[in-house]
Amino acid sequence: MFTDIVGYTAMMQEEESSAMAAIVHHKETLLSTVKKHQGKVIEFYGDGCLSVFNSATDAVQCAVEIQENLRKDPKVPLRIGIHVGEILIQNKTIFGDGVNLASRIESLGKAGTIFFSENVFEKIRNNPEFTIKSLGAFEFKNVKQPMKVFAIANEGFPVPKSSEISGKLRSSPRSRIFTADSKFKRSFIYSIAAMLILAIIIYYLVKPDQNHSENTPMKKSIAVLPFNFYSSMPDQQFYADGIADELRSQLLKIDNLKVIAQTSSRYYKDKHTSLRQIGKDLNVQYVLEGNVQRAEDFIKVNVQLSNTETEELEWASPAFNEKLEDVFLLQNNIAQQIVNQLKIELSDQDKNILSRVPTRNSKAYICYQKGQSLIYKGGGRIHELDEAVNLYHEAIELDPDFTLAYVGLAYAYLEYIFWGRGPAVEFLQKSLNAAFKALEQDEENAAIYGALGAINFCRFEKETAKSYLTKAIELSPNYLSPYEFLAFVYVSEENVEETMKLLRKALELDPHSTRFIGVIGQVLYNLGKYDEGLDYITQALEQYPEDNYFLWLQGCMYSELKKYDEAITTFQKRSAGRETNWMLGYAYGRAGNRSEAEKILNYQMEKREQEHVPALMIATIYLGLDDREKAIEWLVLDWNEGGSGILFWGLLTDPKYDRLREEPRFQALISRIK
Repeated sequence: MFTDIVGYTAMMQEEESSAMAAIVHHKETLLSTVKKHQGKVIEFYGDGCLSVFNSATDAVQCAVEIQENLRKDPKVPLRIGIHVGEILIQNKTIFGDGVNLASRIESLGKAGTIFFSENVFEKIRNNPEFTIKSLGAFEFKNVKQPMKVFAIANEGFPVPKSSEISGKLRSSPRSRIFTADSKFKRSFIYSIAAMLILAIIIYYLVKPDQNHSENTPMKKSIAVLPFNFYSSMPDQQFYADGIADELRSQLLKIDNLKVIAQTSSRYYKDKHTSLRQIGKDLNVQYVLEGNVQRAEDFIKVNVQLSNTETEELEWASPAFNEKLEDVFLLQNNIAQQIVNQLKIELSDQDKNILSRVPTRNSKAYICYQKGQSLIYKGGGRIHELDEAVNLYHEAIELDPDFTLAYVGLAYAYLEYIFWGRGPAVEFLQKSLNAAFKALEQDEENAAIYGALGAINFCRFEKETAKSYLTKAIELSPNYLSPYEFLAFVYVSEENVEETMKLLRKALELDPHSTRFIGVIGQVLYNLGKYDEGLDYITQALEQYPEDNYFLWLQGCMYSELKKYDEAITTFQKRSAGRETNWMLGYAYGRAGNRSEAEKILNYQMEKREQEHVPALMIATIYLGLDDREKAIEWLVLDWNEGGSGILFWGLLTDPKYDRLREEPRFQALISRIK
């Protein structure tokens, strides 16, 4: 039996005395209760414990009593895993499959849970004092066969939903491919078939270039994991996130270093994943970890560099102590030392980049980091976009020469267009002004050219966009955003080879990005690959079942496959616009349900009187109702309002619009995009 206190590190950071009281309560309860049930405590390890018993029934009865006792003050958020298996003890070292599997089962739990393996279930299944629920089967790390896991579901014992379960599983989004219900065989066959189809898609996305030689030296590679934050101000976690992200940005600029993107690095926050596994998942040689402490106007940073293959510490920094206003000097210093440790030869340009300090104004830096944290959340919430813009403006007022704040502002305005939160003609101009202001201050910043490329793509100036985006990638091959928009440029030209080359690189840099998984789905949709796109997004939804973007894409795929009932059901699963989404209106129209389509049309028309609704969305509902004149009328209006970016580019390839292609007004509109 393995026990583990959930969130122990955070407890220690927030209130050390409370955490210590929990440890004492945990230890005393374990010692007395395990002994009572004829068990033996083998080892305590800080916030956890390993115990052994004479029978599975004794172990589960003990676990139930432990959890009931630990609900009393001082409450201890404990999770428990139980497995029947052998353990070996040699020279005070404990090992064996029994230990490993109990640990992995425990890792799936939440506070208050008791999980156990099938061999435990078989021994207690007829015991009337236990209510048991099957959770399905899981593929654990370093375990060959999937294992069924069960939970105690007695009154007062939590049983997480399947979507809430995570732990020491294999890294694949399809780690849990079995179910324990009566539909086991059908589900298994479906999963295998879907995985085979997905494998074909992924092959074309990630297969190596044919001109790549096996003898080509691999670049040095690194992932900067989220830094821990220790402070009496827990709401200021953005300091630690900001330092890690800016340090990553510094390293991104070095030609001879592969740097994993922010989203995939942050994926491992609060996960107990081994360095070796992270190295395999991300295909990197090194991992950088760190701790950040803040006290008033001073900041202290410790970092360590580890080799993922050997899991050995390569270098641990002394404590960097700086005034808050000198945080960029601190980051430059750390970046330089990492480069030295990796033995990377820097060009004069690289050295110049690493020596730059974006701002000396600590208040401007704080505003910038708060803005970045809001944009990073994603989701396109209007109040968060507005707040981020205000923070960037405040940073600029405090330091008019703060280039990064202008870059952040340019990208924030692009988010309004991506999420349809405002007329493109207005926000493109604002974004362009911010990007040009940044360019005046720094002509070698890849992020600026990436922003200019995205802006020109949304302005339908394709060749200019291609030029800017290509330059951004040349300046910083690790910088991700240009790959996304340049891929869409090639999609518009139906250049599949170049599109896939860019997507392969982007996947390499950011394998865990939900945004980019969605972009791949969008690309498959725009290329008319609906069957492949549907399989791809369906698999992604197994890992992120509530992602609104994925659900929207899945509904779109169903619509173009003429599976309108499935499309309607899928759109209604979204947490946003469940009954009012414009594509839901289109699906209702195509399914022949005019009354429901017209309800959504009327809703969107009334909403447009109060706030921005892209005219293309109104046009699409009319298209679903087969009102071609109105559809073209609203598409022209969308063009006059600046166009809806990527969605408007879809007019070139999206079969939804095939019924309009013989219309002269539609042909005139298309000619402007081309």
